[in-house]
Amino acid sequence: MSLSYSFGSESNLLSKRQLFILSLSSMIGIGVFIKSKTLNELSSFNFQPLIALFVFSAILISSMIFLFTKLINKYSSTGRSFIEWVEGYCGKNFTEWSVRFTKDFAHPLGIITTAIYLIKWIAGANFLWVWESALISLLAATVMISLNTFSFKVSEKFQRALFFSIIISLIFVFICGIISIVSGNNSQNGKQLEPQSRLEGFNSLGGWTILLSGLPSIFFMYDGFYSVLSLKEQSKSKTSFTKIILYSLYTITAIYLLIITITLFGDKNRGDFQNFSVFSGDKNWKDVLTILIFLTFASSLNIACMCSQNQLIQLHYKYDFKDINKKIRKRLLNRGENLKNFHLEVKLSSWCHIIKKMIFYSLLIALVAQMYYWCIRNTNIFWDINDMLAELVSLFIFFMLAVVIWKAKEQSDVKLHKALHYLVSYSIFAAIAYYVVNTAIDFYWNVTFLSWLKMVLFAGMVFIPAKPYLKTHGGENKSWEKVSQFRKDNPLAQKFNLTTFSQ
Repeated sequence: MSLSYSFGSESNLLSKRQLFILSLSSMIGIGVFIKSKTLNELSSFNFQPLIALFVFSAILISSMIFLFTKLINKYSSTGRSFIEWVEGYCGKNFTEWSVRFTKDFAHPLGIITTAIYLIKWIAGANFLWVWESALISLLAATVMISLNTFSFKVSEKFQRALFFSIIISLIFVFICGIISIVSGNNSQNGKQLEPQSRLEGFNSLGGWTILLSGLPSIFFMYDGFYSVLSLKEQSKSKTSFTKIILYSLYTITAIYLLIITITLFGDKNRGDFQNFSVFSGDKNWKDVLTILIFLTFASSLNIACMCSQNQLIQLHYKYDFKDINKKIRKRLLNRGENLKNFHLEVKLSSWCHIIKKMIFYSLLIALVAQMYYWCIRNTNIFWDINDMLAELVSLFIFFMLAVVIWKAKEQSDVKLHKALHYLVSYSIFAAIAYYVVNTAIDFYWNVTFLSWLKMVLFAGMVFIPAKPYLKTHGGENKSWEKVSQFRKDNPLAQKFNLTTFSQ
């Protein structure tokens, strides 16, 4: 099977400007509008912890930019994206785990959770039944992934059109926030409301815990900076992905800080841009906001489908996954061995794999939410599970990146570079450890279903991709136990050295 694929004609390949738009789109969609309120809650609606988090994040992201630009130059020859970095620096077992996690969790969950966010925004939290929300989200995700499968150029042009809606929505929120601040009416209907937050565990101790608790949200917002690398096969040969990602990250950091600050001062009670005085006073402006952000979420869904499928295709070229729909290869397009040199059967196989996984995950989320509703009568559980899954996927991907950076330090002789390796890797490891410990403590104190489910999902994402490794090593241990028992039961066998035989 061929190792890469491109359109062949230089005129059909993506230019630097197109890739820059796609790079911005991969980071600027859902994150800024969903996590702005979360970060304001974690800071206990205090500006100082929020600024401290962004100063620390700016240092962390700048360090990551410096380190990852080296990785991009050294290990970014195809569209396998960050998996190429894992292959270059990490061992075989960790690489196999990372590939399986990306294929079975990151791609389908990244798409379906984005589709669920889209449906929640346009329909509201309580308008649809959980099964309706799941099925409509699945339909939206299937339509978008199908568009990318059968016409990449159309989906790319569609993405460029959606990008303008992102710019307009950011400008619109900024202007409405300024109006709300200047008017002084930054609480809904002029009333001073008690801030609503659902802080758990250590997060309830104060706003300064955001320096650790806020990092997963930061990772969620920046998750996708590597996505544009999956489009390397569709880009022109002289394209510098280092500069594209570098400029994108700095642009996104400035936009995030600006929008989150505006939402904090525009609605001091909740930190929610939907409560700006412009929207509470005129329903028409609220409708305009709904449409603009709906298009922004559609942009996130389209870019997620575009990059995820291209990365999966390139992974399939290298690893030839046995569980990805062999029926298409063997039955639908069975015209000879040299068909493996073509792109179509791999594209269709990847498309079927992602849809199959999305069906499973969307129905599973709906089933868990429905059972919980029958027991507790909580209508928000469906959306809470979606938040949880989206955040966990981001955490695990940044965990892979932290391991890569940790391993890459061994090849650096400059002390400053090594210090940056330690800073980035330790920060990501600390954020993940805080996330796990905080969840465990919340479960111990409150015994909530969400904290229990979060631990179960975390364990599942660790051990399910490691299943082949555990089977292999479990089988080796059992074989050695049988040999040891045989030697004990047979004195004659003790005279022979069976170590070599057992291996």
